[in-house]
Amino acid sequence: FDEASSWLTAQLPPDQLIDSLRQSTHVPLYYPILRIWMAVFGDSPVALRGMSVTFGLATVVGCGFLGRKLFQSMMPRHESSQANWFGIFCASLFGLNAFQVLASVEARMYSLGTLLQVLSTIATLNVAAAPQQRRRWLWLVVVTLASLYTHHFLALTAGINAMWLLWVVIHVRNSGLRYWMTAVGCVALLWIPGLLLWWIQLNRVHKEFWIQPMTMWSVSETCFDFFFSPPPGRRSDFHLAGLVPAIVVAWLMLQLLPRMRITLSLLWMQAIFPLAAIAVVSLQTPLWESRYFRFPHVSLLICIALSLWTISQRTNLRIALCVVAMGVSLAGSIAFWDWRDIPNRQAVRGAMEVIAKADEKSDASPGIHQRQVVVLSPIDFIIARYYARQMQWPNDQVKLWTGKERLPGDAVHLLKRTDWWEPDSNSNSEELIWVLWTYDSFPDVADLVPLGEQELEFRSDTFLGEWTIHAAPITKERLQQIAMKMDGVVGI
Repeated sequence: FDEASSWLTAQLPPDQLIDSLRQSTHVPLYYPILRIWMAVFGDSPVALRGMSVTFGLATVVGCGFLGRKLFQSMMPRHESSQANWFGIFCASLFGLNAFQVLASVEARMYSLGTLLQVLSTIATLNVAAAPQQRRRWLWLVVVTLASLYTHHFLALTAGINAMWLLWVVIHVRNSGLRYWMTAVGCVALLWIPGLLLWWIQLNRVHKEFWIQPMTMWSVSETCFDFFFSPPPGRRSDFHLAGLVPAIVVAWLMLQLLPRMRITLSLLWMQAIFPLAAIAVVSLQTPLWESRYFRFPHVSLLICIALSLWTISQRTNLRIALCVVAMGVSLAGSIAFWDWRDIPNRQAVRGAMEVIAKADEKSDASPGIHQRQVVVLSPIDFIIARYYARQMQWPNDQVKLWTGKERLPGDAVHLLKRTDWWEPDSNSNSEELIWVLWTYDSFPDVADLVPLGEQELEFRSDTFLGEWTIHAAPITKERLQQIAMKMDGVVGI
């Protein structure tokens, strides 16, 4: 759904885009970029995800460059070849990491955000090295604004960078304060529309956000996600297993404290402070969700790389630790793809393909067809619309039906009145209509639709059976009867 909503949102005109964002929790920059990308490469799954993959690959390069820069600032007396190897190690940890692989194969803003996290860190370090160069400040302002308009959580990184730079220009360089004030003022002024959007969205977060409250296992589950990224239905299986990476990561981060230098302090704070801040906020409003930590996770990986590299002066031990770390990352990526079981994970895509094939084989006379699809869940409707577009169906072939009781997060901001299915009293009541639903959204459908062998199942997430998509062809008359039993409300 998240990817299909990206596809749909990117097609909205600017005024409708902003109106849609007011009803969601996102900021706008990703969507016009995706719109331009689709205009060039199309909107197939490969094309949509290709943009995220491109940003992910760029971030791999950026992590290598940032790692090299960190090494040179920490150990300037070492040979440049060691800095290069350390940069390659940082890039490898990121490129093999399952948590970041997931971000880079989703048609969402996360891989763009991780790239901007790296670019803003590099820009901040460049400014700190020469605070009198205005070009460096200008580039920092541009990258910071881009990050603020990509994801709200990147505001934490922007704030950390600003405070760290303030300390540097006052206590270390003793110059550049005027430039700092100008840069911060420009960012604050140009971020006013983003702040207003955030303020509008804040009420939704308090009342309707679906994120579960933090538990005693939230941190360990997130640490397991950081390296293996299991699907949602399996996170609870790794409560105890998550303690191992949590303890190892905490120990490695503490190992850096005696070696703390100016450059390292920036990445260390970027890695730790956002997690601590969100944990505190989540005591009041649940916000702790693993995917929102993909940005500080980049800095965390580079800090872990440095900790492993500097644990021992012995070259053989260092090589062994680096190989083990990359082996763990590779194992996590292998597990990531295995858990998703993509060939057997058909969901809405599989249902729409079967419907298309059934329509091709249909011998029905003109006007009586099986390709009309009514989706009971707004979430699944957005996905069905995407696959209908891929099959070049007319927009009116896929419609949404729902009762008046709507669950929070039901994609209302992406729906229009014309999307709703409304029965036509003049049409044939025996016309066959394909209905798609999940028992998670409509648990009573089984009692209302005794379909028997006509009901088809298409598995969604491997370990969440309630997300399984069910499909069946029924008559329009029967669908109207169902509508009457389920609140008697059809349409908006």
